[in-house]
Amino acid sequence: DNEYLVQDIFKVINQLYLKDTFVVYGSRLIKNYKHKTHLKKIYKNNFFLYWISKVGGILISLLILIFYNKYISDPFTSLKAFKAETIKDINNNYKGVEYDIYQIIQLTKKRIYINEVEVNYFARSYKEGKKTNIIAGLKSLLVILRSLFSFHSKKN
Repeated sequence: DNEYLVQDIFKVINQLYLKDTFVVYGSRLIKNYKHKTHLKKIYKNNFFLYWISKVGGILISLLILIFYNKYISDPFTSLKAFKAETIKDINNNYKGVEYDIYQIIQLTKKRIYINEVEVNYFARSYKEGKKTNIIAGLKSLLVILRSLFSFHSKKN
């Protein structure tokens, strides 16, 4: 989808072996000084959606930190690598961004370290195929709350 560079895919995979870790996430936010520019490309002149997206991503990261003691700079990244035995142990029936958030929660509960590396990112507008929206963010919040209060019995 041209949002990531091919060499960054290899960078994420290589970190599994270079750092002898089990999970690596490619973060668009570690070094991406143009994050504001990318959000403006997506939301154009809609300040409300721009603000919700920016604050919503930070809120999800902070809630994971507060409740699960792990800060993930980019919980909605699409660029991830796992050692097979690690991901096979995760029981996750969610779909979309809910899957991603629940995956972070499960890895954190199992005390599996999530290593993050910087990756390049080129945002797409909705016209170009971007799929996530405010509903996805609200669903992510629900996943966190369900996990905290064990209302996820159907999803386990």
